[in-house]
Amino acid sequence: MYLPAAARRWEIIPWDADLTFGDANAITDIGVQFPATRKVFARPQFARMLQAAHWRLAGDIAAPDAIAPETARVYAALAAEGAGSPDAITSFLAARAPIVKSRLAITAPLKISTNNGLDFEAAAYTTAIAGTAPVSAAYITLNDEPVDDLLVWTAVTAWRLDVALAPGANRLTFKAWHHDGALLGEAAITVTAPRPPLFIERIEPAEGFAAGGTLVRVYGTGFEPGAFLLFMGQPASQVEVIAST
Repeated sequence: MYLPAAARRWEIIPWDADLTFGDANAITDIGVQFPATRKVFARPQFARMLQAAHWRLAGDIAAPDAIAPETARVYAALAAEGAGSPDAITSFLAARAPIVKSRLAITAPLKISTNNGLDFEAAAYTTAIAGTAPVSAAYITLNDEPVDDLLVWTAVTAWRLDVALAPGANRLTFKAWHHDGALLGEAAITVTAPRPPLFIERIEPAEGFAAGGTLVRVYGTGFEPGAFLLFMGQPASQVEVIAST
């Protein structure tokens, strides 16, 4: 692992993790070839990072279509010096990639598992949302804000997030993104938090004209859009809820 100076986010280099010795069909335990690494990769967040690195290598960075132009360029420069053809390299990568991908947790979709993904009512102003995401998801957002630093990975593809709620209905939209910015999946759920009790603390001014027309400010708790006011049984001509208080 290394910490880039610019990004300040830990990255994994899967160096020598896939020991095939030229056998494209070799079945290796990705990440546990060395006893010293087994304890690290027993932790879900690190196991996920390793699988994500292999996924990106097999499907992008080291994919034959990405490697072939570079190996051809190097071969063209060295062919006169007796360099061998790079075809064996691209052939091995083409054969190895599907073997590696078949061992990665890439089939789990972005999904909310809490309450089977159905809307629910919370008893407090925070709630835990759990779900799944494939290792191909480079990052996840909640209502278009990144939450990767807050997610707790309970398994390679399973996550949990503690979410703060506002009173009333909260629409929570999760999105999973590929490292190139492509949207991989979306899942949403509505969680309704308790509404504070309606309470009037004070009214300013305390008096007004009987004919109406007086601007009145009401302070308290539990005010919501759509509220209406009655003065001596008569509805106010216009009501604007500036805040819940």
